[in-house]
Amino acid sequence: MTEPRSRLPLTLLVLLGALCSLYSGSTAHAQWLPSKPIRLVVPFAPGGAPDVVGRLIGQQLSTQIGQPVIIDNRAGADGVIGAQLVAEAAGLDRALVGAWLVFTGEGRVDGQTVYGKGPIEVARRASAAGAEVVLLAGALGDGWERILGAGVAAVVPLAERPAALDEMLTDADGLIERASARACRLVAIGLRR
Repeated sequence: MTEPRSRLPLTLLVLLGALCSLYSGSTAHAQWLPSKPIRLVVPFAPGGAPDVVGRLIGQQLSTQIGQPVIIDNRAGADGVIGAQLVAEAAGLDRALVGAWLVFTGEGRVDGQTVYGKGPIEVARRASAAGAEVVLLAGALGDGWERILGAGVAAVVPLAERPAALDEMLTDADGLIERASARACRLVAIGLRR
């Protein structure tokens, strides 16, 4: 079962907002600008909504950083193939050596998240390395509890109260910081036992 089309623009808008805030909010951004083309993995087939939005993001990113952005469609297994590719390219398995706790995140967690979204690939690899996984979630949808059986030990929502998307995007950094602090306090409680 795929994600309803009505949720796609919202999910991709959050992704775009995150990319833009990473770039535009930093005065030191020139230090990390790449010197070669960027590969943007879209874990779905060409021509669909995720591909179209990925290409729009790629065009904007290319304009902002002055490097070509190459769209790499890696369809299959409902996004799992693309998630695996990114995890391998980022050296996730090497980074997990010796880790006992891993934080990951997702804009919206629901019953479909277990079928290949990035955080599940992170959870799968972290669990294999012996680490516990805490997922920070922008929103919780129907069936979100299913991820608790897929390698995620705990879920911490970003929202502290009901809020509109534009309000959450305005305070995204603060929401992430406060949710991370709540999660860390819970971890500290466990460590004291």
